[in-house]
Amino acid sequence: MIKVYALVDPLVGEVRYVGATEHNLKYRLNQHWCKPLNKGLRTWFHELKAKGLKPDIILLEETNNDQVEGRWVQKYANSSLLNETPDGKPCRGPMARFTRHE
Repeated sequence: MIKVYALVDPLVGEVRYVGATEHNLKYRLNQHWCKPLNKGLRTWFHELKAKGLKPDIILLEETNNDQVEGRWVQKYANSSLLNETPDGKPCRGPMARFTRHE
């Protein structure tokens, strides 16, 4: 089963990253925390660490469909989302394409 999840800013409750995994969500959060996938995540995590905080992780959906993650990225494709397109650009707008990391 694939778990689609969001990393949420603990200060304002805003979704900052959407991902999918077959792993336990706590395990996946620790993977992100120890080795951020992109510069945006590294910067955000650095800011949180300076305040003694970690992002929250929430389950958005469990599914067998590995295409569902893109729908959630599009739903949260706002100026604060840290997902990236394959060429390293931020995901923006309803047609945003993104890079799937595991």
